[in-house]
Amino acid sequence: MFRYRAAGLTIQSEIDFLQIDADPAPSAGPADVVFRQGALPADGPVLRLDTFGCAAIDARQVVVWLSEAAAPHAVGQAVAAAGLNGIAYRRGLLPLHAASVAIGTECVALCGETGSGKSTLAAALALAGHRLISDDLLVVHDTAAGPVAWPAASRPRLTREAIDLLEAPVRCLTTPLRRDGKAVVAVGADAAPGPRRLTAIYLLAWGDALGRRLISSGTRSSRPRA
Repeated sequence: MFRYRAAGLTIQSEIDFLQIDADPAPSAGPADVVFRQGALPADGPVLRLDTFGCAAIDARQVVVWLSEAAAPHAVGQAVAAAGLNGIAYRRGLLPLHAASVAIGTECVALCGETGSGKSTLAAALALAGHRLISDDLLVVHDTAAGPVAWPAASRPRLTREAIDLLEAPVRCLTTPLRRDGKAVVAVGADAAPGPRRLTAIYLLAWGDALGRRLISSGTRSSRPRA
């Protein structure tokens, strides 16, 4: 069993999630979420690929189906995000398809369609000295102080083209997947510890160097900050 801390939840898993840091201080108590192998349900939201799949069957459990042909590093990358996405919905949390970084004590989210550059921009910001919070999935908690984001999958997945664009040392932790050509990489400093107040969400689009600011909390300016 592996033990993780992600999205503000303790996770116990039979699957190795290379994108998520191990829980630095695992407790002996029950985990908030358990990823276990088993048969997929016949109905409801299910990730079903050729060699593996997963589904959140309630607010605490994600069942993972594996075939003998399933590649462990491919399973770990897909199941972590898909499983946490389902758990977030069942717990009344907000899952965003976004990469995010810590800017000072705050969190900035980068949204956009697949291929718009979310992970690449987050990696570039990490190389510039900011800490990554999440890649691909950001789980937001509603608190009395406002929306709060916890670190999740904090190692980005990049294509070879994106790595070349960064023009900086990037260490590949896996081989690229066949389905999208992306590999898990290590960039910048360690992931940001603890929660951050979510203060801005940017929507990225090709040809728009600054993106478009959708949500601004705590500022009256409608223009992105540097």
